[in-house]
Amino acid sequence: MSEQRKLWAVVPVGPFAQAKRRLMPCLAPHERAACARAMLADVLSALGRSASLAGILVVTSDAEAAVMAEAAGALVLADSENAGVSAAAQMAASYLARAGRGGMLLIPADVPLVTMPRLQARFFMKLLTAAVRP
Repeated sequence: MSEQRKLWAVVPVGPFAQAKRRLMPCLAPHERAACARAMLADVLSALGRSASLAGILVVTSDAEAAVMAEAAGALVLADSENAGVSAAAQMAASYLARAGRGGMLLIPADVPLVTMPRLQARFFMKLLTAAVRP
């Protein structure tokens, strides 16, 4: 399959300072940010090991997340509005379409215990489910 036809993994990343708000009762702000950083590192590592992806595109307004993404070999789109996941997905889709690239697979930045085989299995199960629906 040509590189232009392969899927791109798109990872929207919000500001680390605002991450994991549901954990506010039990974690301090710096602990929640550290958790978000660690989870993003795991996601980028898992995606980076996939030969079946054309590339990784991170959409973020967080400077530290952008540095992490670039260090992992991902492209970074600056999300100056920080308008949420849907807006980030639309931004990525527009960018990839303008660049003549293939489709995209939206991957949250905070997938727990992520591995590429788990991501691939989940993706293919969704494809199979969609294919058998009337």
